[in-house]
Amino acid sequence: MAQPVYSVRFINAGPAAGTYTYTVPAGMRAVVKFVAHTNFAASVVGMSCKVAGAPFFYSELPGSTYNRFSDVRGVAYAGEVISVLIDHENTYAHVSGFLFAAGVAQLEGETEFTEELFPPLPDPAKRPSP
Repeated sequence: MAQPVYSVRFINAGPAAGTYTYTVPAGMRAVVKFVAHTNFAASVVGMSCKVAGAPFFYSELPGSTYNRFSDVRGVAYAGEVISVLIDHENTYAHVSGFLFAAGVAQLEGETEFTEELFPPLPDPAKRPSP
């Protein structure tokens, strides 16, 4: 049976400056797919997004109704936090994506991939003749 997948709005931030957070629930895995930033302030405004504590996305927009919409990919596991920091009032951020029931163990730390993890490539010299 396929595990359920949900389309989720993780963060809908603004208009107040500050940090907005979403913690991935136990037994779930989040994939951030979309980040938007809109600035209604008169000055330049920055917005940053972190996934599991690591910088993931940054946007800086000039004043008065400029928008940035970005298609992204970021994964957060159960208990990890997705956060947005808005450095000025009258600006907004939206972070959305998918929430999966976690059925596969996550790789821990910095995993180094080697050829052994992939099937061998075919030898071009041994291809059958057409």
